Amino acid sequence: MEDIHFSNSGCGPLPGRQFPLRVAILSAQRDWGGGEEQAKLLVRGLAERGHDVILMAPRRSPLARIALPAGITRDPFSSCRPAAAWQIRSALRRFRPQVLYWNDPKAALLGTAASLGLKAVRVATKRTVFPLRSAILYRRFCDVVICASAAAIRVCQNAGLPPERLQLVHDGVSLERIKQANPLRGLPALRGLLPRAADSPNAVYLITVGKLTPSKGHSFLIEAFRSVAAERANAFLVIVGDGELRESLAARITDAGLADRVALAGFREDVPDLLAAADLFVFPSLAEGLGSSVIDAMLLGLPVVASNVGGIPEILAPPGMKSGEVLGWLVPPGDSSSLAAAMAAALDLPEERRSRLAAIGKNAAERHFAADRMVERTLSVFYQLLGPRKPQA
Repeated sequence: MEDIHFSNSGCGPLPGRQFPLRVAILSAQRDWGGGEEQAKLLVRGLAERGHDVILMAPRRSPLARIALPAGITRDPFSSCRPAAAWQIRSALRRFRPQVLYWNDPKAALLGTAASLGLKAVRVATKRTVFPLRSAILYRRFCDVVICASAAAIRVCQNAGLPPERLQLVHDGVSLERIKQANPLRGLPALRGLLPRAADSPNAVYLITVGKLTPSKGHSFLIEAFRSVAAERANAFLVIVGDGELRESLAARITDAGLADRVALAGFREDVPDLLAAADLFVFPSLAEGLGSSVIDAMLLGLPVVASNVGGIPEILAPPGMKSGEVLGWLVPPGDSSSLAAAMAAALDLPEERRSRLAAIGKNAAERHFAADRMVERTLSVFYQLLGPRKPQA
């Protein structure tokens, strides 16, 4: 869409801190994913800037148990929907927020029901490029929908949401977390996942990070890697993440004769270390709102091969790039042959060009996708909605 620009993200100037806000952030997800990572970064970023925040998440979810700075209100709720709505409403009445922030579609539905009649602005999020299931909910009960990519904005526009209610705020990545990455810790971990690689002095590690769900395209990656592995005895693949397809992917790996060349690493806390020690990041997603794992890889200097879908091109071709120039390889989604060819080309990249690409990619990621930038632009949306209102007494 010609009217979508990255220079100001649709939010106006960065606001700094105009006056303290009271913000309620609601997540309804019971597991951990990119959206929950964004909620964590937003909660911490708002608190660091002096705003009062309440975080509400399902009682047994990872988000409800994360470590948070002192002073942040945490109010977990029941997994039973009627009880959850009552608990959320009670917490909101006590906290009296000015901003209600729905972190996912389920949160938008649950939060809307729980907050009927309460005075606050309502902000929903759209991080995926899947069609909106409840467009009427966003049109009638949300003041603004924050979209993680221009691709997500187009999905909302196609669902009939007014353009003036859509704001572009790219997801952010914690630069501090990335700076702590250590390849000296990551390399032994990679070798531990792939014992055969420990016997290969020139082992090359390809890595991908994402939930094991159909939309992530892991089956196409395994097929593509079979071609790469046939030509390169020193190539190994690590798939980080967990999900519903774990057993079927394990069977596919075995059937392809790759049991000692591909590792299903599951959920890992040391992802930055693994990325820092790897040689190539591959992201074969079939549908993607943005792809924060791609940003992590760029920040750590990894070449990137990714599907040309959703918001991924916004990462690999950010503002300031020459027309047609990208910071990695973009391939058609679901095309194993193209994916294999791009992986081979990336592995053959001369060291000098690899270093130059890594430096440019890291710089672009730091400028456009830092967590602080995401927090500030989200705050800009909040202040824009509240206008000249004064803090609550």
